[in-house]
Amino acid sequence: MIRGLENLSAMRYPGRGIILGRDLSGGKHVVIYFITGRSASSQARKLVWESPTLWTRPTDEATLKKGQVDLLIYPAAIAGEAGLAVSNGKQTADIAKAVRPESSPAKVLEEGLRSWSFEPDAPIHTPRISGWLAADGRAALHIVKRAPNGSEERRVFSLPALRKGNGLLITTYAGKDGGLLPSFRGEPKRVCLTRARSAKVQAEAVYAALRPPRGKKDYRVTVACVFLEPKQSRAPDVHIINRSERM
Repeated sequence: MIRGLENLSAMRYPGRGIILGRDLSGGKHVVIYFITGRSASSQARKLVWESPTLWTRPTDEATLKKGQVDLLIYPAAIAGEAGLAVSNGKQTADIAKAVRPESSPAKVLEEGLRSWSFEPDAPIHTPRISGWLAADGRAALHIVKRAPNGSEERRVFSLPALRKGNGLLITTYAGKDGGLLPSFRGEPKRVCLTRARSAKVQAEAVYAALRPPRGKKDYRVTVACVFLEPKQSRAPDVHIINRSERM
């Protein structure tokens, strides 16, 4: 277990996850997006940085097409002068379009996600998780999931000032493996980014924290870590770990 990432390591199957935080120096903002997958189609993917966008791309077209391609291929993150949008689906583009100079991060997410619901992948009904990290460090996370009665349940979390070496985590699922995969619930979980000295080192720490218990199936697909300079004064430092390239 990686020190500081216990809340993540405790999840046997988190699904997709977003972490927003700051590095140990306090001088850079940190965005982490990761994918774990149980199905062959979900695992037939990788992340690719094509500035200014982080894309999911297929590693095996035929295998990927056995799943719902529209839910598998999307811009996971889009960076711009105003900040960075991140999500587990095509809603990322609408978040980026909703940015206004006067808008708070919570407002950006509410506006950008107004027309988006949970994913149409019955019977699981995967939640849509999203985040917006403004260039000045203000941030928010959002989840829209299926309520027990079948309606939409939306929550937006305006994050407190991000402290150096700390982050907040949201995932699609609560972390159990089996059945209909209960959705994430409650407030975003705190994580200590104790390895946050570079995008590479932090990505490796998250990838290691997702390692399965001995003898259990490895659901890891990919991890991407983005280090952003305040006010986007420099190009982001991006590091990606694709399990398909390590096998």
